[in-house]
Amino acid sequence: MSAARRPVPRDVALTAAAAFRPSRSLGKASVTRPLRAPFTVFHGPQGPAEPHEEAQPPKAPGTRSANS
Repeated sequence: MSAARRPVPRDVALTAAAAFRPSRSLGKASVTRPLRAPFTVFHGPQGPAEPHEEAQPPKAPGTRSANS
């Protein structure tokens, strides 16, 4: 069994670039709003193709959201 090699900087940059676009699409595209609906509250558009959404408040008393 060989030891793990250090990643090449070019591979790290390529992986980061490849992961950015899908994560941005899931996070901000209006098409994926139904996927985010159970977790966010829509407040209207923030800019061109940018929805303004915030995390929903906790439903049960005594619970916290991940960002509070």
